[in-house]
Amino acid sequence: MNKNLIKAVLWNDAAYSNLDKLPDFVPPPRLTVGLIIEDNKEFINIAMNVYYYSDDNTIDQIDGFLIPKNTIISIKEIGDYGSK
Repeated sequence: MNKNLIKAVLWNDAAYSNLDKLPDFVPPPRLTVGLIIEDNKEFINIAMNVYYYSDDNTIDQIDGFLIPKNTIISIKEIGDYGSK
């Protein structure tokens, strides 16, 4: 049975603007919670929505975020979806 780890990732998103000048403030940290698709030395791929196949406890990612490792403040493991 595959593990489908659920984690909460607190991270700093980049400030951006479609105007000529960047904003004068830094946005507050983001808290993103989801299933971990990939975790390597460069980024975490965290899925917000997935297709779930209960016969073999597998998932296919629909959407989510690629979060660069150098922006991550903290990570908390919440659990494993599908474990008994």
